[in-house]
Amino acid sequence: MVLNCAARHGDAAMASDVLHYLTDSDIPLCEHHYAAMIEAYALSTSPNIPKIFATFESMQSAGILPHKHTVRAALPALSSREAADSAAVVLLQNNTNLLASVELVMAAYAHIPDLTAAMQLYTNLPNLTSAKPTTHTVNILLSGCADTKNTELAMYLASEMRAMHLCPDAVSYEALVRVWSPEKEAFLYLEEMKAAGHRAGRRTYVDLVTKCVNAGDRKRAELVLREMAEVGWESDHVTRRLLKKGVRI
Repeated sequence: MVLNCAARHGDAAMASDVLHYLTDSDIPLCEHHYAAMIEAYALSTSPNIPKIFATFESMQSAGILPHKHTVRAALPALSSREAADSAAVVLLQNNTNLLASVELVMAAYAHIPDLTAAMQLYTNLPNLTSAKPTTHTVNILLSGCADTKNTELAMYLASEMRAMHLCPDAVSYEALVRVWSPEKEAFLYLEEMKAAGHRAGRRTYVDLVTKCVNAGDRKRAELVLREMAEVGWESDHVTRRLLKKGVRI
């Protein structure tokens, strides 16, 4: 509780003291401990990017791989263009970065959004880290494509995944559905997603229904709403809004 409080208030000194206390007490540190430390660095008055990168390295040394939740905790530190550019400079000064560090800056650029800068880091990966891109690495870019409706880049990234034999996960498919919504490609990816054993999230269904209604495609909107209910997503507020536009459930 103390660690989480320190993280939320950007008190890196207190968070560091808690981690030292846990270590001195022979309590093994887990991912959520490091994530709290990273969040504290990210929310401090002067976010410390090198310290965040160093925490990723400490995690790896302890045999704990940073994952997307860990990286997400650091995003507030890179919410501005200036901060993202500064972090990119730190990366470019080192060719032994952890993949998590590179993914963090890619995610920051994708959120700005500046997919050009994010792609520059992606294409420069071999010079920044010895690690290979993963499905999560590509998902960062695909999510950016969905937010900006960049279908051309999304097609390229999908082909990249196939070339690297990376299996799309639920996040990959949801991004592809959203980037193409409400075109027929969105429905093809949705079917492929279900065939692969994944379930689309509520946000994806709502986005698809809304785009279909806005495009005047009532038939597909009705089909998606029915499927949304079948897979267990509540649709009451969506239903009320769309019924006013003449969509039948």
